Amino acid sequence: MVQLTPQQNSRPLCDTTNLLTTLELVFLGMLRKVRRAGYALLALSGVLHALAPRLSLTLAAKTWLTGFENTEDIEPKDWLTTAMRGAGVGMAAAGLAGFLLEGSSTEASTGDESPIEIAPESSGS
Repeated sequence: MVQLTPQQNSRPLCDTTNLLTTLELVFLGMLRKVRRAGYALLALSGVLHALAPRLSLTLAAKTWLTGFENTEDIEPKDWLTTAMRGAGVGMAAAGLAGFLLEGSSTEASTGDESPIEIAPESSGS
């Protein structure tokens, strides 16, 4: 019968815990940048819709109705331009709020906090 003994100094080829932690941090950093870019694009799109609702409706009609004929003759009604302006203001406000809140959350989590140690309660019987 052959007995297998573990090696005394066996170490893994790479430290998977450290590697996973590093990958998680990189992924979270990338996710934060993508979210900030998304908020900025939402705010920019909202400003475009709020300042030029007819232009944005014309661009949308040309994009959505690509396969149809005579799309140049389509004229948006007044209530639709008013609704587009209102939606643009809401989009700009939401994008700006998200962008600012995302920036403040990254400033608050600098990682400089020291861990809090809590001593177990002693039962005074």
